[in-house]
Amino acid sequence: MSTEKIEFSIMDNAYDSILHAIDLLAYEGDIEKATRYKRAISSISHAIELLFKERLRRIHPSLIWENVDTYPDIAAKTVGLDRAFLRLQKIGGFRIGEKDEKLIKSIKRVRNAIEHYTWSISPEEAEYIIGASLSFIFYFCESHLDRAIIGYEDSRRGVMGDLMASNKYFAQAHEFRRTPQFLNQTTSKESCEYCRALIDVASNPTCDKCGHVNWKLYNKKTEDFIFDDDIPF
Repeated sequence: MSTEKIEFSIMDNAYDSILHAIDLLAYEGDIEKATRYKRAISSISHAIELLFKERLRRIHPSLIWENVDTYPDIAAKTVGLDRAFLRLQKIGGFRIGEKDEKLIKSIKRVRNAIEHYTWSISPEEAEYIIGASLSFIFYFCESHLDRAIIGYEDSRRGVMGDLMASNKYFAQAHEFRRTPQFLNQTTSKESCEYCRALIDVASNPTCDKCGHVNWKLYNKKTEDFIFDDDIPF
């Protein structure tokens, strides 16, 4: 009997679903349109939930469990998309625009209909939900998980170009997230050195959650305020 193990970390699991969605969107092959939409929506929604869990895990692994007292029992229930999103806001300092929040709720509703009931959607709406949600995933991975979805090798093969050409809503959202208008409405955040919650470094290096001043982050913004000690407590 083989001793080989098949393992997926949370990030690997999410990444696999993201790549599946990209393949469905950019390289349709002989799969009919309705089936591609269905599979892409399911994969993207699955990926968003896992990405939120991964960000929670980096704050503290117990936050992935619906009841933190059951950590680390793998048989216990973990948080769903809604609870993960709420915890990221309350504990992780995560903030997104109203448009992205509505988008996350929309793809969750469609995914639930796909998995548990009958569902109906226009091709235009499906294209929008898929493209805009995938753009959010790219942004979230780069900004909050330090992970680029399209690596050098994929860029060289033209995957990003193929993806942008295949879905106008992805292309529009992807370009908008790089404009000053979008960047100015998102604050620079880094992890607290002590509790790992997100900190708005630009306005205040003091963590809202644990109260510690993160001096190393502060010194990135100010060259004239240097302490001799790394941690002045």
